Amino acid sequence: MRHMFVDADDYLDKNCYEQIVKVLEKNNSIDFIRYNLNVVGSNDTCFKSLYELSDTIYDFSKLDDRCLSHFVTRKENIDCLVMLLVIKSSIAKKLQFNNKLTMMEDVDFYLQLFFKKPIGYFLDKKLYNYYVNPNSVTNSPNYYRKNIFGVLDTNVELCKKLIKSNYERIIPDVNSANINTIINTVQKLYEYDKTKYIEVSNNLKTNGNFIELCKNSGKMKLNKKVIIFLILHCNIKIQILYLNMRKIIKKK
Repeated sequence: MRHMFVDADDYLDKNCYEQIVKVLEKNNSIDFIRYNLNVVGSNDTCFKSLYELSDTIYDFSKLDDRCLSHFVTRKENIDCLVMLLVIKSSIAKKLQFNNKLTMMEDVDFYLQLFFKKPIGYFLDKKLYNYYVNPNSVTNSPNYYRKNIFGVLDTNVELCKKLIKSNYERIIPDVNSANINTIINTVQKLYEYDKTKYIEVSNNLKTNGNFIELCKNSGKMKLNKKVIIFLILHCNIKIQILYLNMRKIIKKK
């Protein structure tokens, strides 16, 4: 028996089950299948191909840093989305969503799955249709605030799991990916709602998880380093001056 996940607004490709059965008929020992998706409702775009493991079997008892980092840091649009998984029921029952997390719960779920040392098949076919609602609450200041602090909380949980499973070597990559996500969202929040930005900036200045994440991140672009420095060490007027200057420069 296998477990699948489908959100209410989304739908599977008409050939989805047929493609899954074909894979399982060739190798029934596979513990999970991970396929790709189309994004519907936003110019009907589609995500890039799945990592370099496309259409191959991968034994996670031999999980290497590069593969794990690629998924956990979500490189090249390789998002950890549970609705792209078909999981053997005996393994799915051992996994659970962390109800304490408000963002990136799927990444935490993937780590749990990978650390069960399953055998996975990465099917490079777009079998899932992900609907993007143009009127979604993702374009609200409260969503941006939730995203910023939610990613901070999830980063802590991911690092704990990586340390426990002896993969602390990729923590700088994970930190770097998540701080970049946070700063990108901070900039969007400023453009959307300056009052909410001031509130969030003041909270970040004294947030222990944010301060620790900034200290232990890997590579970042200079402009993001500047924004982090301004949030941690400068007043709101200087932050606003810098962000306004960036907007003017971008328009030119």
